Amino acid sequence: MEFVPPEEVRALTSFRELVSWAIGAYAPEAGQGSMEEVELRVGAQSYHVWTDGGRERTLDYGDCPGHQHAYWFLRMGLFQSYDIDWITEQKTDPRFKEGPKARNFFDQETVYKLDELAFGARIPASVTAWITTRARDPRLKKKAVNKQIPFRADSVRAAINATKANRTGTESPGREGVSGPLGGLTGANVAVLPTLPGPAGVMALSNIPAPWYGDFIDRPPLRSQLIECLESTQPVVCLVGVSGRGKTTLAHRVALEQVGKGQLFRAVVWVSDEEIPGTTTLDSLFEAISVTLNDPTLARGDVDVGSERTLALLAQVPTLLVLNNFETITDPDVGHWIRLVPSPSKVMLTSTIAPRGMGHFMVEVDVERPDDSVAPAFFERLLRQRALSGITAGSPELMTLWEAADGNFKLLERAVGLLRRRPVEVILKDIRNSADPDLDLLRESWSALSDDGQLLLRALSLFPDGAEHTSVIAVTGMPEARFERAMTELQDARFASPQLRAFSLSYSLDGLAARRARAAVEQGADEDLVGRWMGEALRIANTVGFCPDDVSRLRALDAPGVRSAVEYAIIEADRRGLDEIVIELCREVRYYYYVRGLWSATPNVNLMRAEAARRLADAVEEFDALVYHINIAAKQHNVAEVERRLPRLQELVTSAATELSPRALAELRHARALYHHARSECDASEQLWLENLRSPETLGPADYSANLRWFARCIVQRHDGRASAARKELKKAAEHAQAHGFRRANVVIQLQLADLDLAETSSRAPATVFQELVGVRQNCEELRDQYYLAEVEWLMARALRAMDRTMEATDQAQSASARFESLGLSDRAEETAEWIQQSPE
Repeated sequence: MEFVPPEEVRALTSFRELVSWAIGAYAPEAGQGSMEEVELRVGAQSYHVWTDGGRERTLDYGDCPGHQHAYWFLRMGLFQSYDIDWITEQKTDPRFKEGPKARNFFDQETVYKLDELAFGARIPASVTAWITTRARDPRLKKKAVNKQIPFRADSVRAAINATKANRTGTESPGREGVSGPLGGLTGANVAVLPTLPGPAGVMALSNIPAPWYGDFIDRPPLRSQLIECLESTQPVVCLVGVSGRGKTTLAHRVALEQVGKGQLFRAVVWVSDEEIPGTTTLDSLFEAISVTLNDPTLARGDVDVGSERTLALLAQVPTLLVLNNFETITDPDVGHWIRLVPSPSKVMLTSTIAPRGMGHFMVEVDVERPDDSVAPAFFERLLRQRALSGITAGSPELMTLWEAADGNFKLLERAVGLLRRRPVEVILKDIRNSADPDLDLLRESWSALSDDGQLLLRALSLFPDGAEHTSVIAVTGMPEARFERAMTELQDARFASPQLRAFSLSYSLDGLAARRARAAVEQGADEDLVGRWMGEALRIANTVGFCPDDVSRLRALDAPGVRSAVEYAIIEADRRGLDEIVIELCREVRYYYYVRGLWSATPNVNLMRAEAARRLADAVEEFDALVYHINIAAKQHNVAEVERRLPRLQELVTSAATELSPRALAELRHARALYHHARSECDASEQLWLENLRSPETLGPADYSANLRWFARCIVQRHDGRASAARKELKKAAEHAQAHGFRRANVVIQLQLADLDLAETSSRAPATVFQELVGVRQNCEELRDQYYLAEVEWLMARALRAMDRTMEATDQAQSASARFESLGLSDRAEETAEWIQQSPE
């Protein structure tokens, strides 16, 4: 919805006042102290500067002199943008870099887009139309100067006054004999307007068809937004969305409310291009208005006279003109003319494609996927019309259809109608694969796309939760210019929408469009597209890898939509039998899944890697993947899963002994030590860790650090009075971690020392330990390590209880228990829950 400034902005009359307001409204981050130092300079070149966060920022309007022009220009920006950054970027727009600047004239190129500029300056659309019509006059050469109406405020005011005079029948000569600034609504051609019966505000005239949809499924926020737009200053409001979203039904309902209440309009004219697409013309539009408003004087045949007379009528009679299925109207004059509709009348469009060339004369209302809460009422209405045995509005089959159809009303009506003849599973398959023409609502919109548009749509569907700009470019293989044209197609059709997420531009797809496009990729032979997609997924995964010395690399997968895109690539590569790609993707993201605590996530990247390696008879890769898997399972105390995988590992050790490196065998010993630790078999686990620690060079720095820390933990678990020995090992581990930059290792060592302190009553005070844990928790949050966060919350709970802060201790323990449960550490979650139930001593 377009931004409408508050009344205080409308009242501002000077450029300096407007700029001061804009900075205060759009740069609040500068702070009060900085705002006091703001400096505004408006000189001969319409230039000003202000200070924002210690950085000087500028806004330059080019070579056009005078404060007045700058005032209008900035005001246009405020009517169009939420962000003053947008205004500062306009100086880079080539439309404002060419053509007239310092002189008061315009030419055929009219680079200042006077229609939009005039709207921003609150100039009536009728005056704008007169200006732009004269600018396109073929008698004007490319550099000809129109001195009749220079673009100055006093000239525009004169044009408005002349227009008012014309409406009272006074002639005002214009350029080259053309009559008046509006092209001549003079007394000779202004007929007497019809008088509507009834008091003002009561509807008298309409041609709205009867409702076809039974009970109206209300979506209050959307309907309220539409009403607000109808009350705005733009002459055209367009409901835009993919087919089946309920645009026509909503437009009909709102128009019907006007018939009953007449709060905004005294007449409604409904024109639909749905029945016979392409038959609506400007002449037929005038006829519909003439018949509905009962005014036989509207001229037919002469479009110019008909246009003037109809506009005059709409200026007198508040009329809502509804054009349904605007995307199929082929007469270009219709689009040009509706921009001229004067207040208090309004045009409401429904369209699957956003109309081009409307500029600031139109405000768009996106009709998106309805909220799931609408589903029960929608299905109740459907089932009243077509009862189905054994099916109720709450049946799970219907909600499954709702998800598959992405809440598309028209598609769901057709799908429910097919339930008498087809099983739900068949209908779901037909929806996903667009196999049934009756269930393919996007067929025509899809066919209307260019080859580049269809390619981009298929590429975007490979990113389930949105795609970052550079990734989409890489997958499509398009140059930037072709990409922009294709993206404009998708945006106009409401298949795709841009979003600014995490300081980068990304794109998301309409759910139904995404499913159709994804099915096309899965069924088709678009090998080039799939190859580029897999290459991009590998690029992202390789930026992460195994990075204990630089965990900041994990953030690459934290960006919105990135992890799900890589996961979908893994699943699809597995489905396509691309085992080498499955192995590499899973290997490069496994550390991310480990640190982020995605231990029970689907897909299980370690098992998928192991299965792919087994199909390729790659014993080394399979061994490494299974060791990593049982490492996590042992930490979850999932002893049964470890025991399930150990025989296969033993087979690999036996059959591939010459291929497995000493480090790989040491990693297996570490995993087996974790398994014995989970079974409280301290002797066995301690011996395995000691064997590994005797050969640091075999382990490598990262594995040596892990073995040393777990060995210390094993000593503590024995409860045999060797706490001092454990502290010694932890001190050694801390020094090693510090030397190698292992930030996560340092965190876990601090947690283990805190655990020792809280277990020993003669050690440091709980309050001291708690304060240190607060700092450790901050590190854990920065690392986004769910396992360590659970551990630190558990330790903070124990410290708080020792400090007699029982309620806070309970809160921390409950949070820790929830994290343990999400990690698959059910034993730890139950232990924490039992601790909460215990009364403090």
